Amino acid sequence: MPYKDKNSIEAKQSRQKRAKRYYEKNKEKIKLKNKTYPSRLKSSRLNNWKRRGVIGDLNVLYDKWMNTNKCEGCDYVFINDINKCLDHNHTTGEFRKILCRNCNNFDNHYKN
Repeated sequence: MPYKDKNSIEAKQSRQKRAKRYYEKNKEKIKLKNKTYPSRLKSSRLNNWKRRGVIGDLNVLYDKWMNTNKCEGCDYVFINDINKCLDHNHTTGEFRKILCRNCNNFDNHYKN
């Protein structure tokens, strides 16, 4: 290891460069692996929700999220999961609705 202190700025930058090179080199393999292992996608989504402070039974929320085909705010039909958002209260962490990105951003903007 070129740096003795693993937490130094140089060490972090070096790790980021290596990770970026690895990702660029193996991008297609990584994407294929994520598509073929739905359990990896589920665990990454649940971890993301935990990091954002969503409380409750996340497995039940994941099942509801997977089975929802329309926005609960404007009835937009979801073609893929990119525009699907899990709306929650940021102070209490309670789940509210499954919304499209437009409704989620408008809702947050309108309340603030």
